[in-house]
Amino acid sequence: MKQTKQPHLTDETTLAALGMADDGFTLKSLIKRNLRIIDEQQFLTRYTWYNLPYGFDANMLERILYYRGELMVFYVQETDRFYALPFTYCGELDCYGRMTKVRPLPFTGGANLNEDDLKRKADGMWLSLIEREPLYDLPTEPLTAEEWLTKCVIISDYSKQISQHILPRQALNEVIIDMEADYLPYMKTAMMNATGVAGLRVQGADEAVSVELAAKAVEQAALNQKKWIPIASGIELQDLSTTNVANAEEFLLAMQAIDNFRQMGMGIGSGDIFQKKAHMLQSEADAVLGQTSSVLNDGLERRQSACLLLNYLFPLGTWCEISESNSMYDRNMDGDVTDNSASAQVDNQGEQTNEQ
Repeated sequence: MKQTKQPHLTDETTLAALGMADDGFTLKSLIKRNLRIIDEQQFLTRYTWYNLPYGFDANMLERILYYRGELMVFYVQETDRFYALPFTYCGELDCYGRMTKVRPLPFTGGANLNEDDLKRKADGMWLSLIEREPLYDLPTEPLTAEEWLTKCVIISDYSKQISQHILPRQALNEVIIDMEADYLPYMKTAMMNATGVAGLRVQGADEAVSVELAAKAVEQAALNQKKWIPIASGIELQDLSTTNVANAEEFLLAMQAIDNFRQMGMGIGSGDIFQKKAHMLQSEADAVLGQTSSVLNDGLERRQSACLLLNYLFPLGTWCEISESNSMYDRNMDGDVTDNSASAQVDNQGEQTNEQ
């Protein structure tokens, strides 16, 4: 007897990673996917890296920071390559709560995989054999050849809190993006209600068909600027809509305020939580701009401190700066306040070797 092939159902973890869990391809889910992409793009372009070690680029490094919050940079002599990967600590904690020994984990790019899932990945099994000692302070004496092969540098997205763990920006912004994605559908509903949409109570399916035909006729009349249309029906009209309808402008202002809050968490944007209807005083504008600048500078300090340690271990001249588009400063004097991180590393990576 021929067996019927059973349909293949994708697991919920995969659906959640693709943003298709529960809500499917609804209006909100589509808006949310767009906001996720914008959020990641804004995060990835905040800083410009120079002279990164051969083996990874600035986009990959910032993506790991976006989804994991921190990473470790280390060198493997057997493969003659540098790696920038997430990690888990496998040693003890010192008196400051800093990890004394860490082990790298593979980066899959997903946001919903836990540490056990990562360890089970076949292509990352060899990483479980690697252990490195993080370098936190610049030593007073040069390291020996054996020491720099056992050290690593940890790069964090922002200053840690009390715990040795750090919350990635993707997880922090997810709830904000979810709230922000509500307002465009709300605005659409408010605009529909503002057009005078009414409900009709019917007795059966036949009368429902008549209502559907009448609704299409009304829509076509509105699009073609017809004020009167004939409707042949004896159904009693009953208004089911609400009279307390907010203006579409209020939803857009609320969405703008939430989006400004999201950007302020990454140190970009103007920092205005609420857009005033009147012009802001210069002192007020400087105050909110200073809030975003301090957040952006905190991330810059974490990256530049890691660059100093990285250049001590591997003198490659690695450095990080705020991107031209965020600092509004034409650093390379090309007449355009934009960055090209790829071109910033072409000269270095074309000639760079891993020799010490």
